[in-house]
Amino acid sequence: MTAIPNGQVDPRDLSSHELRALRIVASNRLRRQRNGYRGTDKTVITLAMYDKLMVLGLIRRELQNGQWRVLLTGKGKFTLGVADVRKRA
Repeated sequence: MTAIPNGQVDPRDLSSHELRALRIVASNRLRRQRNGYRGTDKTVITLAMYDKLMVLGLIRRELQNGQWRVLLTGKGKFTLGVADVRKRA
């Protein structure tokens, strides 16, 4: 079993939809669209899901070349890494 440091989010506390949204953010450059964000492979994250992940501190917005991009924070990368290790185990 992997110990989770203080301040981190345990992947078991996240729903499958939230983990899927984290994987989408990690693997795509998301662009703002009506009612959410769209990835390059037509995957969509709704604004409600975006808000949940933002409140948990797993994602952040960054201004790149005049456009807002959604990126994983260090906490989000750690959570996704733990989830992947547990999935393989």
